[in-house]
Amino acid sequence: MLDTYVEFRLKRQEVLAGESPPTFHAVIHEAAFHMQFVENGVMRRQIEHLVEMARLPHVHIQLLPFKAALSPATPAAAFILFEAEVPELNTIYVEHPVSSAFLADQAHLAQYGTAFERLTTAALPPIDPDPERESYLRSDSLRLVHHLLYTL
Repeated sequence: MLDTYVEFRLKRQEVLAGESPPTFHAVIHEAAFHMQFVENGVMRRQIEHLVEMARLPHVHIQLLPFKAALSPATPAAAFILFEAEVPELNTIYVEHPVSSAFLADQAHLAQYGTAFERLTTAALPPIDPDPERESYLRSDSLRLVHHLLYTL
C-alpha cells in the first residue's frame, strides 16, 4: 500500500514538471511541518523541494499557520479538488486513513470549492521564492518556511 502511495505521488510530481502542466494550488497546514514522521534532514529536503516547486509559474503553495482564523465549517480531512477542462469531470478526493472517497456530485463540488476558497483566504500569501524581494518584510508563506527550516 505504501509503495503505491509513493509511486502515485512521484508520478504526480512528474506531471507538474512536464509539458503543458496543470495549475497546482496547495494549502498546507503548519502542523504538517511539525509532525515527526521523518528525520530532520528529510523534512528539510521536503521543505526545500516545496520552495523549488513554487518557482514554477503554475504552482502556488500557501501555508496555513496555526493562528489562522478558520470557519468551523472547513473540512478537517485533507482533500484534493481536481478541476478539469470539462466541468463534468471535476472531482474531489477526500483522504482519510480508514476510507478515502472520490466525490463528483454538484453539492460536494460546491461545498469543497467554498472550503478551498476559505482556506486560501485564511492562509498566508503563496510562497514567492524570488531572491530579489525583501522577504523578511512580508508575513507570507516563504517567511514561515524560513522559520520552519531554522527550527529543524
